[in-house]
Amino acid sequence: MVSLPGRAQLKADEGGVCIKGGTDFSVDGLILIPDNDLVVKSLILSRDNISTAWPQFSSVKRRYRLSVPVVFSGKIGMNFTDTELNGNSPEALALAYSEIVSAGSFKDYSLYQAGVINLEKRTISGSFSEGIHLAGLTAVTPGITIPPVNASPGTSICEGSSLTLSTVQAASWQWYHNGTVIPGGNRQDLVVSEAGDYTVLATFANGVKSVSDQINVSVESIPEVSVSCDKGEKLSLGDKAILTVSGGKSYTWVDEEGILSGQTASSITVRPSKTTTYKVLVGNGSSCKVVKSFSVKVEEDYKTLIPNNFLTPNGDGANDTWIINNIDMYPNNEVEVFDRAGRVVYYQTGYKNNWDGSLNGKQLAEDTYYFVLIVNSGKKKISGYISIVKE
Repeated sequence: MVSLPGRAQLKADEGGVCIKGGTDFSVDGLILIPDNDLVVKSLILSRDNISTAWPQFSSVKRRYRLSVPVVFSGKIGMNFTDTELNGNSPEALALAYSEIVSAGSFKDYSLYQAGVINLEKRTISGSFSEGIHLAGLTAVTPGITIPPVNASPGTSICEGSSLTLSTVQAASWQWYHNGTVIPGGNRQDLVVSEAGDYTVLATFANGVKSVSDQINVSVESIPEVSVSCDKGEKLSLGDKAILTVSGGKSYTWVDEEGILSGQTASSITVRPSKTTTYKVLVGNGSSCKVVKSFSVKVEEDYKTLIPNNFLTPNGDGANDTWIINNIDMYPNNEVEVFDRAGRVVYYQTGYKNNWDGSLNGKQLAEDTYYFVLIVNSGKKKISGYISIVKE
């Protein structure tokens, strides 16, 4: 590029050909509007009425070649005819330029996809504010030069599971694992369960072959998990137990009846009212998870049904009511309390630990009383003494 102020818009002399900056110059359907004065020497422009094969698409049947690369900035464009479209849609065309004089493969070209298409005049053009090395020009529908490989659901799987690799539409495919041909791997999708690098060679309808970038698949080990209970596999109804899981890095217990605390910790406290299977989702810190179960058998043996033997109704919050431990697990109950003379001073069905030692709203005297507890319609009977103590 040189600046030649005062020269004509286009001039040819012993110094070569000069196209003045801003001049609209067209030859054989090639359009050039350089930003600056453009001087070229010994330049031969040729137009081939052939196409360049691209993956998925081939270019229009018009290709310009310059005998030497030219550093060019400004606007460049080209005409095309309907007979040259070669199956391309004119609305979807993009310029493809090369700095290689003998460019023959799509790999020799760069795409410019921000071009302006004039459907009426059948032209496509683009602006290059920074200089490009121009030696060849054509137009093509932008295709996929390197077939992408997508992995579903992801590139990391657990032992014993699989994922699906897929690529673009083509005439045929060949998949490779660590550079080795996969027998039978000649479909658009590939189900894999082994770790390693995978690629696919796609052959398009126009005969062009293109190899994808590598995609790495990793296989993670499943956590070896164990669950234990501090009280074994059997509990008396009303009893509490701690279930502990080990072998992972994250824990989520499935919501079940009887869980009191710890649903996202390695240990949970449970108090089941019936035989229950507890499940925990254990993760290895990334994508691998395993579900582990532990069943707790609940026995209705009345071992945890223990009445307190004293009552101190003084309002201090301790033993202000008569407590029968775990009575809530046995709602089918009947309670009677007698004084020394055998008179009933308290009676209740479905007792809920709420008797405060009173009769008809008045506190009973400090003394020892006799009680009878009947559970499950007579299946279990517990009797004993309770002392009312005034402190």
